[in-house]
Amino acid sequence: MKKFVRSSAKVACAAAIGIASFGNAVAAQGWDAVFASGSVGGTYNIVVTAVVEKLKSDYEGVNIDIIPGGSLSNSIRLGRGEVPLAMITSLTAQQAYEGAGDPRLVEIGPLSDMRGVASIYDQHFQVVARADFEADTFAEVIENKIPVTIVPGGPRGHFGVQATNDLLQTTYGITFDDMEEWGSRVVYAEFADATSMIQDGQVDLFTPLTAAPNSSILDLANSRDIKLLSFNDEEREKMLARGYTNVDLPANTYPGQTEAIPTIGASSAFYARSDTDPALVEAIVDTLIKHVGSLKETHVRLKQDFDPATAHEGMGVPLHEGAQRAYEKAGYLN
Repeated sequence: MKKFVRSSAKVACAAAIGIASFGNAVAAQGWDAVFASGSVGGTYNIVVTAVVEKLKSDYEGVNIDIIPGGSLSNSIRLGRGEVPLAMITSLTAQQAYEGAGDPRLVEIGPLSDMRGVASIYDQHFQVVARADFEADTFAEVIENKIPVTIVPGGPRGHFGVQATNDLLQTTYGITFDDMEEWGSRVVYAEFADATSMIQDGQVDLFTPLTAAPNSSILDLANSRDIKLLSFNDEEREKMLARGYTNVDLPANTYPGQTEAIPTIGASSAFYARSDTDPALVEAIVDTLIKHVGSLKETHVRLKQDFDPATAHEGMGVPLHEGAQRAYEKAGYLN
């Protein structure tokens, strides 16, 4: 694992100027890192890119490569030391830290080097269908054993796939195999491909766990009428035991969606390895705090969800020492 450190001369220079300085860019830091985000054009990628650009504007010599990924793959990369920084859904991070959840996380054991940096926004589990789909709730699909072609959350390794699997097993006691036995078909696809296949009638349901509005779903809703299937209180209560949250997809998130949709959710957050340079992690949190106003303009979920005063909460793993330093300095932690 490459250590992301600075020379003593640069450290001294930064100390003299003040690493938390919110004026012009401080002296060259020499940070060289990789930040695992999400699908290109997806919310993870948009958010990570916006933060890294702000970081570069405040700190000279920052070289951070942003690579695509997903919550599960990012957890594995971070735990194995392949990347120092990643955006991950809090449930996956907690499972990875404990060595639980997905078999691939269990296989590589507890990823005890994971540390929290900042909780960024809420994600919503969204069950997308054409407006003429015969069911209005996901329970109807299961109880009536409606044969559907479903994209369960996205491509393999995406956290939406795990979330859909969790929902099936925890709430209904079934698996993807059970659905296929009554004539359903499971297809793994990127978000844009999934919504295109709904548009063309090749797919009935798409079940991502992602920020809302999602651009691919928004494009679909702008081109044809859609519906979002809802969940009842009993179903949502069962998912609380798995660490999910009860959330509503606000009315008018998508064209034609005039009512809030009861569903489940989780938070998305920045994570780092414990051996990632504390000064770099501190600078990332400083950047989030300093540029909170403009960053909120990059995506509606940040505008509605991100609060620097509570960004140290709800990540399911210990805080990174650099993040803790930044929150203490800002007065958000005692």
